[in-house]
Amino acid sequence: MTIQELYDKLCDEEFQNPQASTYNYYMYQYSAKDEYNMVQEIQNFVSNLKRPAIYVDVFAVDLFELLCKYLDEQSFSIHPSYLKFLLEKDDKDPDNVTKILGSKATSDKFLQYLDQHIANHLEKPEDGLKRPYVFIYGMGKIFPYLRTSHFLSKFEKFNRPNDYKIIVFYPGVARGNSFTLLGCIEDSHTYRAELLN
Repeated sequence: MTIQELYDKLCDEEFQNPQASTYNYYMYQYSAKDEYNMVQEIQNFVSNLKRPAIYVDVFAVDLFELLCKYLDEQSFSIHPSYLKFLLEKDDKDPDNVTKILGSKATSDKFLQYLDQHIANHLEKPEDGLKRPYVFIYGMGKIFPYLRTSHFLSKFEKFNRPNDYKIIVFYPGVARGNSFTLLGCIEDSHTYRAELLN
């Protein structure tokens, strides 16, 4: 599926209906070398879908950036920002920082934080816009702290399939049930998502 075909699908009113399908996780794969262009396309989708005649307001989030924001808003001991504390600690103890980041990224509290951002987006005042999509990207940036398969399975308890469709933009390829992130990192876990391409 090309970028234009994906855009056409996102514009399709039948596809926009979250209740029209039995499962609301979708995945669009692309080559990791196209990461910068894909982020630009995601931003174009968000802006173009909001135009008259389509009236779709998309919640798009880079999971790694959201994790950084989440950590920056948390304090730790005498430090007002947990993120800044971890950045300072990274030079002396990188393995421990990696372990902490993995723990935070897979925690229910972080996923609840994401869920609250989605809920805030959905609860905007009546403005005539539909809000059927949540775009998730930054999966290459948040690895190894959070794998896509873990995100999809752990977010299940917060997921509201009747309210929106989650479209994960994945910098990798699928072969059968096997996925390769960034073209080189194998993930043997099965993803519960419908492939768009």
